[in-house]
Amino acid sequence: MSENPTSDEVKLLEKLALGLLIYAADPRVAEPRLFLGKIPENLPVELPVPEQSRVLGTLARSETQVEIVLESDLKPDEIASFYRTQLAAQGWNEPEDMQSYRQGGFMHTNIGPYTHMTFCRESNIAGLTINVQQLQSAATNVRLNLSLDREMNPCVQQARNRRQMMLHQRHHRMFEMIPPLSPPPGAQQRGGGGGSGSDEVHTSATLKTNLALDVVAKHYADQLVQGGWTQTGAGADGPMAWYTWRFTVEEQEPWRGLFFVLKTPDKPDDYYLHIRATWIEPDDGQQGSGWFSGMHFS
Repeated sequence: MSENPTSDEVKLLEKLALGLLIYAADPRVAEPRLFLGKIPENLPVELPVPEQSRVLGTLARSETQVEIVLESDLKPDEIASFYRTQLAAQGWNEPEDMQSYRQGGFMHTNIGPYTHMTFCRESNIAGLTINVQQLQSAATNVRLNLSLDREMNPCVQQARNRRQMMLHQRHHRMFEMIPPLSPPPGAQQRGGGGGSGSDEVHTSATLKTNLALDVVAKHYADQLVQGGWTQTGAGADGPMAWYTWRFTVEEQEPWRGLFFVLKTPDKPDDYYLHIRATWIEPDDGQQGSGWFSGMHFS
């Protein structure tokens, strides 16, 4: 595009952007529009914007389906606190079985902590989901998805599929028990999957770095300590280092954890990371970590 684009070039760019953002079969789409750097003036619901935040733009898929993208200098927890306070004052509520969750476990190199919240208003006539993501640039990406459609409103869908939503919530709450684990500076970390059951959760990742095994292991152990875990044991043998842990959740139920890091023998800069948390039954005095589940998720 030229330095001073013509109106035809601007229209072409908008058409390209819409083509990348939506697809024809999406039931939410009807006469979509883009609003650069602003929120549509005729929006029937007032959505507050935090201080130190900027509106990057709005995608109106239709008159009832609107997505607003913000960039903020605030931290994800500050964003979440702001919207809980402001929306409650405007009559929004956060249903108990749709309460927010944050991402835990191994984080991708370029992605920081992630938080998801859902709010409902006026007998589910309006639904709002808020996704907050810490970026590597230290900025925070905020996406507000407003639905005024009773058929595709997340609050209405929640009421129709309560059991499915409760299972979904439990899945995320299990992963909340694992603190977010970021890679060492300059290292490349990629998630490798995980899973959860009624009394255990596990996740793994791969790491590429030229740091020594003991340095890598201590880097993650320090983050678990900061996350409230108490170390109960540690060891190393050849290409592997491991730690065992104890911690409690909100209900003060005791859990134990296992973290190990394995240096790949034939690839000296590659590591395999694994962490597992298991509920300690009241009559369970064992200190062992058990066997790893074969359950995975995408």
